[in-house]
Amino acid sequence: MKSLIGKPQKEKENKDGQKKECDWLIIKFGKPGLIKKLEIDTHHFKGNYPDSCSIQTASISKNLSNKSIVNNSKNWKFILDKSKLSAHKKHIFKKWLKEKKDTTKDIKKFEKSSYSAHENTSLVLNKDQIITNIKNKSFELIDARGRERFLGLQPEARKELRSGNIEGSKNMPFTELINNDRTFKKKDELMSIFEKNKVNPNKKIAFTCGSGITACVLGLTNSIISGKKPVVYDGS
Repeated sequence: MKSLIGKPQKEKENKDGQKKECDWLIIKFGKPGLIKKLEIDTHHFKGNYPDSCSIQTASISKNLSNKSIVNNSKNWKFILDKSKLSAHKKHIFKKWLKEKKDTTKDIKKFEKSSYSAHENTSLVLNKDQIITNIKNKSFELIDARGRERFLGLQPEARKELRSGNIEGSKNMPFTELINNDRTFKKKDELMSIFEKNKVNPNKKIAFTCGSGITACVLGLTNSIISGKKPVVYDGS
């Protein structure tokens, strides 16, 4: 692997309205692969070690310029959220092992099989069903986007989409339901968040967002609480 940018860069980090300097580095791997362990070593750095770090990943086209890669990097997927570091220490981020869950060296081999899949259309709503629900209110529609996007104060990432929300829908940002390591919060915490946002998991509910992806986070959360199969508006 090699450093794409060449050396650590500095930029302004804007989070929660606060601005501060942070160092960042983009590293190019030789080929696509599976990341099994993250190790950050601050050995020999006892006075000026980094206070924290985060890591993002992306699969990038060879045709992109360095400038385009840097500009798009803010939207890359986080595989390690901002994590505290210590001086003169090797930090190994292995969540599965840290939780002392089962591991094996056995490699399972599965034979090919054939089966027929049948779509359950009751779990995926269409535009006409959403429009009809605005009038008859047969179910609650819960939006997983952030507050500002829901209220139309922040423009959508895709310019062709209008800002705002579907009439009669409620807002419950999916980020409230997950921990910093992207795992779900405990069931009692999830129930409290549903209650705070005035969402009753026992009622008939459907979930929406900007693309149909984070709506599934709400849907799975609702399943954890109520045991019901999630219903999603895929046209969002």
